[in-house]
Amino acid sequence: MVAPTALAQNLNDIAGKKAVGVGIFYGTGEITVSAPPDSATAEVKGYSAVLPRTITGSGPALGLSFGHWGVVFGGDDNTININKPADVSGTPGNLGDDPFVRSARRVNRSISILWQPYRWVYFGLGQDNGTISFEQVSTAGVQETRRFNYASSFYSLGLAFGFDPSKNRVAPIVTVFTKVPTSLTPFSGVTNAVGLGMFF
Repeated sequence: MVAPTALAQNLNDIAGKKAVGVGIFYGTGEITVSAPPDSATAEVKGYSAVLPRTITGSGPALGLSFGHWGVVFGGDDNTININKPADVSGTPGNLGDDPFVRSARRVNRSISILWQPYRWVYFGLGQDNGTISFEQVSTAGVQETRRFNYASSFYSLGLAFGFDPSKNRVAPIVTVFTKVPTSLTPFSGVTNAVGLGMFF
C-alpha cells in the first residue's frame, strides 16, 4: 500500500543523472478508505462501513532504476481492531443477522511504473492487489474468517530528498508521496506516506 511509491522516489533522485541501480526502502503511511461504489453488494458495504476512516500501514519495497524510468515492487501487512457488528445483510437496525467483527487484516502488494521528468519529482502508474480478512463471530456464535480479494489501479506523485548517488556508492533517500485510485473500487482509497531507503 505504502512502500512501492516510496521506492519510486529513490528512482526519481537518480534519474536526472541517468543512473541505473537498485533501491531498498521501508515506508509508512495512511490509506483513507473510500466508500464502496453503489454497485457493491450489501455484504461489501457492510464490511466497508466497520473499517476505520484511515488505516495505517507499513512495509518494504524494492525498485530498479533505468534513467528517467523505473519499476517498484512493494507491500504491507497490517491488522485493524474493529469490535463492532457489520450489517452485511443490508438490514439497518436489525443486529440479529449481523456478524460481530473482531478485527481485519489487510495484506497488500503493489507494482508501479515510474517516470521522473525532473530530479526531485516523479509520476507513476501502478496497481495494488491483496486480501482483506475479517475475523468475526457469526450470528450462531462461531469464530470464522471472511476474506475478500481486491485490486485497485492508482496514479502516484512524489518528491524525493537525498544524496546524489552519482557521487556516493550508497545514497540514502527520504521520500514523500501519494497514491490516488484511478477509479472507485471496494476497500480502496487515497494513500499518503513517507519512505526511507538506500540506493546502490
